[in-house]
Amino acid sequence: MEKQANWFKKPSLKQVIWFTTIWIIGIALLTLSITDFFTENFFQKGKFMMYLLMLWSTFTLIKLLTNFRRYRSVEEGL
Repeated sequence: MEKQANWFKKPSLKQVIWFTTIWIIGIALLTLSITDFFTENFFQKGKFMMYLLMLWSTFTLIKLLTNFRRYRSVEEGL
């Protein structure tokens, strides 16, 4: 029986596209939430958890894209 690869360590192109789309939508909704539909300043006091959530999701997406690039280059023999 073949062991299935971890989706985060070896993501497919479809998974990368989906997570990038979800990330864009999530960041947009968080920005709208923080700025109250752009009526307030983005950099406000008391919104630390929102900023942390945005930063954490960005780093996670970057790691996913890095893993995708690394996995594809190994698979293609580059």
